[in-house]
Amino acid sequence: MGSLLAWIIDDDLVAQYTATYKIQQSNSEFRVICHDSVELALDALKNAVQDKNSVPEIVLLDLSFPNKGGWYFLEELERLGPELFAIKIYIISAFTNSRDRAIAALHPSVKGYFDKPLTAVDFTEVFGKTQNES
Repeated sequence: MGSLLAWIIDDDLVAQYTATYKIQQSNSEFRVICHDSVELALDALKNAVQDKNSVPEIVLLDLSFPNKGGWYFLEELERLGPELFAIKIYIISAFTNSRDRAIAALHPSVKGYFDKPLTAVDFTEVFGKTQNES
């Protein structure tokens, strides 16, 4: 079996770098792929459906983008098919919004919501669980 796969979907390059570093510190079994737009991530996900080894186990998803945002990603994820429902999605946001948290809590693929910047505890919580489950 290959390494585990985590995607970061965020247009902030500093956030991508920091999250990648913290993921690798939390669980070295993860390979990290960053996408700086929802559109690119959706294209990659459509291709990944063909090759199940490239479907991520975990996605860290920012909600705020200049064009199509994180909510659009979640809508499209539902349309792509039930084989993607196993992806664990964690919303990451610099803006605390109780409405977004409530909506995220109702989505079956969203497993959590974290405020930026993420802490080492956040990463241990997300990536430590996956390591123990595998």
